[in-house]
Amino acid sequence: MEIKKPNTSKSPDRLGVTIKRLPTVLVNDLNNHIEAEVYSSQIYLAMATWCEDNGYFGGAKRFRKYSEEELVHMHKIYSFLLDRDFLPITPTIPQPQNTYSDILDVIETGYKHEIDISDSYHVTQDLALKEGCHTTYAFIEWFVKEQIEEEAKFANLIYKYNILMKTGVTGIALMEFDKILGE
Repeated sequence: MEIKKPNTSKSPDRLGVTIKRLPTVLVNDLNNHIEAEVYSSQIYLAMATWCEDNGYFGGAKRFRKYSEEELVHMHKIYSFLLDRDFLPITPTIPQPQNTYSDILDVIETGYKHEIDISDSYHVTQDLALKEGCHTTYAFIEWFVKEQIEEEAKFANLIYKYNILMKTGVTGIALMEFDKILGE
């Protein structure tokens, strides 16, 4: 279903011909990304809460920041759709996971999530090319580049965790890792 602002989703050109601003399939796909970004925000908020509840105050700080960043991403997509004369959805979000076995579980879960998000943006770029929508392809390029950074953040955290834990998981090593998370 095409979601649009009344009387504005198709703009007549100077000859009175109706111009389709975005293919419906891409509007639907972008709305799915809105939902995914809001869900990502909730995932990171749940991770921040878990960290704080378990004494990882540096981790709580980091994941609250990540939660806020995901909402910025969502707003970019909202603006893009509105600028193309489509009304974005306001999604209902399922409750994210809120318990983890340990801090490494939190980090690995975040890393896997970012890989899934990256894959979804690659699918959107492929779809934009298939639909011949270069505007959407160019817009999504920012997200693809952003995902490289997002994945690298988590990969680096896993790397640092593994270095610190080479001699075994200790309270001192976990405290040091929490300092790294808070940076």
